Amino acid sequence: MTTDMSCFLQILADEHSYREAANLLDAVKQFMTHFDKYMHISIIKNIDERVQIIRDGLAAHISIIFKQLASVSHCTILAVLT
Repeated sequence: MTTDMSCFLQILADEHSYREAANLLDAVKQFMTHFDKYMHISIIKNIDERVQIIRDGLAAHISIIFKQLASVSHCTILAVLT
């Protein structure tokens, strides 16, 4: 079940479905808290690492989008002022 959720999370991230990915990421994080005491088991640890990599990738991509939006907005404001 957790593997399926992490696979679906990766699909949402790849498709840039940020709202759905954020909702699923929150659900996966809450679900994974039940496995905290089992992190020494390789499959649990691998799933946790995979979810972390997906989360980091989403955060990086969203940060890039906001930076691009900020630069476009800044250019637009400068064009209007000049």
